[in-house]
Amino acid sequence: MHYIDCHSHLLPGVDDGCDSMAESLDMLRMLRSQGVDRAVLTPHMNTPYVFTPYGKGGLRRVFESLKKACAAEPGAYPALTLGSEYHYDPRYCGAIDPIPMGESRYVLLELPYEADIRTVGEAVDALRDKGFGTVLAHPEKYDAFIETWEEGLRFLRGAPDVKVQIEAWDTQKHNEVTWRFIESRTAHVIGSDSHGYHKPPAYELAVNALAAWAGDDPERRDYMEKLTTENAERLFRL
Repeated sequence: MHYIDCHSHLLPGVDDGCDSMAESLDMLRMLRSQGVDRAVLTPHMNTPYVFTPYGKGGLRRVFESLKKACAAEPGAYPALTLGSEYHYDPRYCGAIDPIPMGESRYVLLELPYEADIRTVGEAVDALRDKGFGTVLAHPEKYDAFIETWEEGLRFLRGAPDVKVQIEAWDTQKHNEVTWRFIESRTAHVIGSDSHGYHKPPAYELAVNALAAWAGDDPERRDYMEKLTTENAERLFRL
């Protein structure tokens, strides 16, 4: 089992995720036990509803401290990469200065849950103008894809540079919109969106749900490999 987690809040003390180094290490150990051998940590940035005490420099310092703590127990934790979950809301526009994922220019983009497809397009264009690519964070939560699925699907098919991250919890719970992304092959990567003890990783449950769906179908199994590993390797140069 060699999976990649593309969304989590496991840096200690930087947002609404893990409160302490011990909690972060517990969650990362849990991810590793679920077959995740690489994880992109994505602390909140530019988020009006979450207090984030650190800028980019501070996030990188905390990240290096976490990596050092993980190095004390080789093999017990996933290999770590830093990114960010950048929140875009036209009502609270600030400077667009996120941390891209891995060695790429892709940014994990969060939107208000009430975002319509016009807001999605505006946010994507704003990132493009700054030279970034977009990975939509858990779009199964946005009205653009809940209320107007066909319009959202047309948008995605007309914007091949926009990638989609679905959430492990919603995958294993068979959330209807999540599985629309899977069935239409418009999802690209999976993230646990783990926040610590109050929302621990469910990556293994998502893999089990996907494996049951794929069965012995070679096309579905190939797509599952892309979702859990191959796309993230390629897109984020992991």
